[in-house]
Amino acid sequence: MIGPKSSVILQRAVETADGSGGYTETWKDLCILRGTMYSDNGNHRFMHNRIETASTHIFTFDMYTPWNDSISESDQLRYSNWKGKNDSFEIVFVDSPCDQGRSWSLYLREIK
Repeated sequence: MIGPKSSVILQRAVETADGSGGYTETWKDLCILRGTMYSDNGNHRFMHNRIETASTHIFTFDMYTPWNDSISESDQLRYSNWKGKNDSFEIVFVDSPCDQGRSWSLYLREIK
């Protein structure tokens, strides 16, 4: 892959008991992925639950983790930018080019 490598944290939503008989949803860190993060020009649009969503960023990586096969649109990435600010991105689409599982492209939408 070309470009500077960045580290992001893959997160998955989990329900935790709130002590009052209910549950709250929190994000659990699964693993650190190292790859290239870059802005998308907005030409990638995906249908998700009958809603068209455009991606704002793409994260590509070619490392293996035990989580690769289970990464889905219900997960998110947390990224610390060069200013030290944590940005969160929802995963809009997961792509493994050529479907060989050697490299991955995660199409993302920034959560504001």
